[in-house]
Amino acid sequence: MLQRLNLVPPEAERPSVTPAPGAGPGVSPDFPPPNPEALKEIERRKDLIVKSGQVPEWIFFCGVAGKLLTLRPGEGKKPSVLLFMTPYAAQDYLRATKVAGQVMQMKFDSLPGFAQTCAAAGADSFVLNFCPRCRVGNAIALQAMREKDKLVLVWATRRAIQLYQAGNKFLEFVRCQKDFPRARAALEMIRDHLDCGIPYLHELIAAFAHLAPDEAVKAEAIERLKEFGPQFADWESRWNVASSPAESSSFSKSLAIAMLGLGQNCGIELKPPPNQVDGKGP
Repeated sequence: MLQRLNLVPPEAERPSVTPAPGAGPGVSPDFPPPNPEALKEIERRKDLIVKSGQVPEWIFFCGVAGKLLTLRPGEGKKPSVLLFMTPYAAQDYLRATKVAGQVMQMKFDSLPGFAQTCAAAGADSFVLNFCPRCRVGNAIALQAMREKDKLVLVWATRRAIQLYQAGNKFLEFVRCQKDFPRARAALEMIRDHLDCGIPYLHELIAAFAHLAPDEAVKAEAIERLKEFGPQFADWESRWNVASSPAESSSFSKSLAIAMLGLGQNCGIELKPPPNQVDGKGP
């Protein structure tokens, strides 16, 4: 259990944090009104998550010298506690901000009690899955961490938004496959801003970088695959990139598996055409 907060984060850790309703005073930037259909879909996904009873077992933090890394939006403002939904998101935060820290974890059910420690240390809000590249987050009043029902609702809403945005980018990738730069840009948007914790995503980035060719991006993607265990190791052998992709059945099979895996993890299920489902040809 972490007992202390780092209330004076590094200078690089001073981002823009958009106050959420109930998170305290502040001035929000001007944004265009949200798409009603998008809001409806996000609400639908959120309700499905809540009704399913899905509750994460763990929540993740960034630790620095034994302390919890926090964000202070500006001078005179109280810090926000950083929470991450996956260890990959927490590790990516450290990677992007170049902070020398470690990924730490805590039981999700322990957060209501831990909120008291945070409040005693001076924090008044938390941010779930803060993006280190956009440098904009949604600060939630610490009171929501004290009550499990509210905490689950925050988590489900954040997950619904993540699935909706990542799903849209995945569909953009599918539409633009023959345009390598645009296809890779869609994949990199998911990686850098939405959900970096999907191994199939890094497999596809490596594949499109290989076709470009862009050896630096390919090497980075292969290196990040190591975070997901031995089953994703040795990317080059599994994809058989030594031969021409057009002539390699291994490459084609791996591409199909990775696309299906990424789609499912982005909330999109790819289905074969009807004439393939019933076994009938054209």
